[in-house]
Amino acid sequence: LKFSPSPSLLYDRSVSPPMNPKDTELAHLALKHLGNKALPQAFHFLDQLLTRLEKAHETDFRSLIFCFYVRGMAHLKAKSFDRALTCFQTALKMNDKIIITRLERIYCFLGFGYTFFHLEDYRLAAQSFQKVLSLLQEMVPVEDLSVGMAYNNLACALFKLGHASLAHDYLKIAIAILDLGLGPSH
Repeated sequence: LKFSPSPSLLYDRSVSPPMNPKDTELAHLALKHLGNKALPQAFHFLDQLLTRLEKAHETDFRSLIFCFYVRGMAHLKAKSFDRALTCFQTALKMNDKIIITRLERIYCFLGFGYTFFHLEDYRLAAQSFQKVLSLLQEMVPVEDLSVGMAYNNLACALFKLGHASLAHDYLKIAIAILDLGLGPSH
């Protein structure tokens, strides 16, 4: 059995912040290339977007958070784990400038968890996935698919830590939520 957290909760493309049309186009091009695993192209569009955002008359911190999150995910896919962690930390530090939303925190902690899991620091991965689960439980109904995925991710980290019984319990919860949300045809 190979346990690894699910990347399917990585970013809902419909959640990107409101930006001007050119910035939106660059963000979606970066996401498209990231999804296609074309990392050099994704970094190219992200660099263009960051340059535009940094030169803007008024800094749009929501767009910067989004950009650092997506850049972190690109570094994660490229297995540049230190750079990924730096991007997620930078996004969370934007809290000094604006109050970041629960959703923005969820994505940052998910990025941390996924990165720590790949670095085999399962304790920090479990802590990050627990934070994701806690934030989701404050935000969405318990039967939401993202809650099921969060339980799955936490279970994977706990299993790697040797807490098989607790991991099994969380996997049963995850399966129940996913069965409920996806229905019998999945």
